[in-house]
Amino acid sequence: MKPLRIAMVADVHCGEDQGTKLGSRAPDLLPAALAEIARHRPDLVVDLGDRINQADAAKDARNLRRVAEMFAALATPRVHLVGNHDVDNLSVAEHEQVLGHGLRHHSRNEGGWHLTFWNPDCRYVPKLGNMRLSDGDLAWLEADLAAHDAPTVLFSHAPAHRAPMDGNLYFEHRPASRAWHANVHEATQLLARHRQVILCVNGHTHWNALSFLDGIAFATLPSLTECFTTPPEPSGAWGLLELADPITWTVRGRDPLHWSLPLRHPRRGWSSRGTEAVPSDPADDR
Repeated sequence: MKPLRIAMVADVHCGEDQGTKLGSRAPDLLPAALAEIARHRPDLVVDLGDRINQADAAKDARNLRRVAEMFAALATPRVHLVGNHDVDNLSVAEHEQVLGHGLRHHSRNEGGWHLTFWNPDCRYVPKLGNMRLSDGDLAWLEADLAAHDAPTVLFSHAPAHRAPMDGNLYFEHRPASRAWHANVHEATQLLARHRQVILCVNGHTHWNALSFLDGIAFATLPSLTECFTTPPEPSGAWGLLELADPITWTVRGRDPLHWSLPLRHPRRGWSSRGTEAVPSDPADDR
């Protein structure tokens, strides 16, 4: 397979400051991050959603246009995802018109890798209090993964599994389920059935995170303008994912992180209790 370099930004939150989301700094931080990204000559740039700090339709549209102008200066091919703050006052279609890019589910094959860009509905459901995956969202993902067997990376705004939220400013002391879709377990089970999925990438929770489930790595990119892990300054985070063997992940900014993982065999997951492949544990007989 051909090595592939993907640059990423998440949760720009352009607009008025909201708590630790310092959206007023986005007009300085995003161009600086994109200039650094251009110097690394990535094959693709992925925006993981939440481009604006929602206020009202007029302000949101104005801030979205500012973000779109910043991205338009980048010559590299790019993909945008939908975040929950993006669609409080604007529709997905309005985002598509301003950005000049589609924001629906889609995938592509690049250099022997399969890249899946999943855009499930991110609006918070009244009374339920969090997001919910539709049958259509899940059916599209199932069909996409069933149609390809190359090593696959899934990009989405919110996590594709129930990642730990201990210590998270937004989700530890609020219903943690707001960090993911209410029925995200259906997506997690779906991913586990398709063993070629090696990595899932998300934003939304505003911090560095890496966890594993059934051999799949789940990685979170911090927010560009968030300051709860880097007070009083925003993190200025952006990421560089290099798909090769090993896979490497680098976060730049005030909360840097670097890790690498060997490329897992695309059909190999974890062993399960109750199978002949699992050796007996003497402690089980005590």
